[in-house]
Amino acid sequence: KKKEIDYDKATERLFEFYAQQSKRIMTYKIIALLMLGLTIISTLACIYLSTRSTLIPYVVEVDQSGEAKAIKQADNIYIPKEVENKYFIRDIIFKMRAIPRDSVLYARNFQQLSYFLTEAMLKKHENILLNEDTNSLAKQLISRDINIISFNKVPRTKNTYQVKWNEKMYSAQGEEIANSDFVGLFTITYEQPTELDEININPLGIIVDDFSISKEE
Repeated sequence: KKKEIDYDKATERLFEFYAQQSKRIMTYKIIALLMLGLTIISTLACIYLSTRSTLIPYVVEVDQSGEAKAIKQADNIYIPKEVENKYFIRDIIFKMRAIPRDSVLYARNFQQLSYFLTEAMLKKHENILLNEDTNSLAKQLISRDINIISFNKVPRTKNTYQVKWNEKMYSAQGEEIANSDFVGLFTITYEQPTELDEININPLGIIVDDFSISKEE
């Protein structure tokens, strides 16, 4: 009878042991599922944060001497002033029309225009370059210098400017071979830059969405 009692106790202990093991296994499964869930959430959070732009552009206003007057965050409500519009339109004209002797600078100017022109206006500019065979001129070391003559905002327009300039072309030997006056109309809009390269090249987001250029007789 004692042996039967010992057997019953042993059986009971064995059942208790397996029950405890089963509970432990279930606990480990729950912990593993929780860890897997946390890992998935952490991975998704990292992907979201890595694809989210955290760049905050700032605009530094300077006076005529070049001294900084104010630093402002370039948020969506910032509208460039007239002097800033004129500065960047002048720069755009130089990039579009000048032919420097330095081939690297020439290529860089063309590449940077994609940050200032809409896709349609960039295509229009490319057609002008093809018609003028500008690449051939650059290969012959023929240069073109630009001198702005006048710069005026067109009356009763929001963001259209008339610019007149002179173009002088020089041979590889430095001799003047052409001298012409041009007039252009440039209509601009604003797009907030979000990428680092956009901020470096066009920090105010001034975009030319229409332009026309003609030679004055």
